[in-house]
This record gives sequence, C-alpha cells and structure tokens, in this order.
Amino acid sequence: GSPYSQSSKDGLTWSFESDRESAMTSKKPQKPQTTLGMTRISAGPDGHEARYLDDSIPTDKEDRELHFAGRFVEKYNSDYVPTPEAAILSFTQNDTSDLDFDLECGVADYLELAAIKPLSERFGQEIANTGKIDILQLGEWIYESLIVGKQSKYGDLSRRVILLLYPEDWQFILSDSVLWCLAGLCRTRGTTFAGVFTIGGPPGLDLVAMISPNHGDVPDPESFAGKHYWNLPPGKHEHKIDLK
Repeated sequence: GSPYSQSSKDGLTWSFESDRESAMTSKKPQKPQTTLGMTRISAGPDGHEARYLDDSIPTDKEDRELHFAGRFVEKYNSDYVPTPEAAILSFTQNDTSDLDFDLECGVADYLELAAIKPLSERFGQEIANTGKIDILQLGEWIYESLIVGKQSKYGDLSRRVILLLYPEDWQFILSDSVLWCLAGLCRTRGTTFAGVFTIGGPPGLDLVAMISPNHGDVPDPESFAGKHYWNLPPGKHEHKIDLK
C-alpha cells in the first residue's frame, strides 16, 4: 500500500486556518510564484483521463515554507494524531535565523522544513534534465544530507522537532518507493527527530507521508538498489487513453 494517508478531511476546520490566511494575505501581494503541479490519472467508462493539477508555490523562501507548513499542519491534525496531546494547536513562523516554526504541541516544540532539491550534486542535475530517479541514490541523499544533516545541526533539540521534507520542483516529487526507502533508512540507521514527514501534491490533494516514527513493516533500503522511476513533466498535455 501507499505510505500516504488517504483519510478524508471533509468538514474539518482548524483554528489556525484563518490565521494562516491572514498571515499570507498580510504579506506584500503579487509575489512571484513557481509551479510544482502533478498529473492525476482517473478511470471512467470512457477510458483513463490524465488531468493536470496545479500547485503554484511562492518563490520567496519564507512564503514557500508557510505555504507548505499550513497545509501540513491541517493534514497532520486530521490523519496523524494518536492522542489529543499530539495535536498541533498553533504554529508561529520565525525569522530565518531560527527553526522555521514554533509549535504548540505535546510531542514537539518546533517544525523545520527542508527542500528536496539536490541540484548541487551531479545525479540531481541529471534528474533535473531527464526526470529519471535512482530510488536508493535519492533516498540516501535525502537521509544523509537533509535528515542527518539537520539533526546534527540541532543536536538534542532535534528530539523536539518535526522535520517536513518538500519538493521544490516536479522532477523531485517522491514516489511511494522513495518514501518506503526513506522509512527503511530511518528504521535501520536511526533518527532523533520527533517525527519526519514529507508533503507533496497540490492544495486539496495534500499527500503527507509519515516517514518516522513508523511502527509497521518497512522494506530493507537495499532492496531498492538499481531500481528507478521517472517523473514526467506535468501539465503539458491533457489526454485520454483508451485501454480497450
């Protein structure tokens, strides 16, 4: 199955939503945005339909982090809270010299975001050019550069930090296979974070996955060695595929 939660949040509202909207609208209007997006395949009596789902994300770092953090908190509260104490009651954005957000939460005091964008690496540049992803290679880069790198930076404080990973470009959108690889890496090699999550998908289809802690069965990361998948450019075509 998929690591993404499929629970519906219809009818659920949270007190932070109005604060998030006012925080976003209080900033300077008409800031530049970039499109992440994805293509969704749906089946019907006339065949399969591919439809582009837009996700225009701010290019400014703080605005972009607020964009993803607000969506994450709503999904986290609806799908990932085992006890009332674990709910995130509020979040406050900090300046760039601190952890990204203060949390009012029983299991964590902070939310830190990290962008999945390995463009400084040769393999990351190849992904950007081709969309072809080596699952274990990308998983190990995320684990070592983002997860271990961040927890080394914050030391013991990381035990009270939730780390949220997000893609900045469509080439680095994570498949289920990378998520399972990451869960396996966190299980076998360890992490001190209170939680590690990923987020992807456009608003309304917020695909949040809990990487750690994960108490279920997770695969051996090495089982993904030599395996690949492709991210195709989203939104360039709308078409139907007749599989009859």
